[in-house]
Amino acid sequence: MVRFTAVYEPESDESASETVIRAVADARDVHPAEMDACLYDAVDPDALDALFAAISSGCDQATNPQPATSPAGDPAVPDPSVSFSFAGLGILVDANGRVHVSEHAAAADATGTAPTQRSVASARSR
Repeated sequence: MVRFTAVYEPESDESASETVIRAVADARDVHPAEMDACLYDAVDPDALDALFAAISSGCDQATNPQPATSPAGDPAVPDPSVSFSFAGLGILVDANGRVHVSEHAAAADATGTAPTQRSVASARSR
């Protein structure tokens, strides 16, 4: 089994949870409606969407309704991200709403293969 990392850009009309579902369905080569896994079992989709909607609007609405004042890329202020396991894959949603999908390290370590990366700009699931 080859360890991989794929990066999925969110569509303009897509929430963070929808991007996760599309990315995992693509990685598993199934239609999103045919997936056995349920996102609610891994993370609260409404909370995920609210967090990244607040980040994309430049505000941390959960703690401060004012625009964020920290400069982007400031090493003293880490970029927010959320990571979790879903459908047997490692998922990381970064501060830009990109969804990184990878095999769990344990499965890849057993094969001794190095990770490879592919970028998926904006492919819709089948």
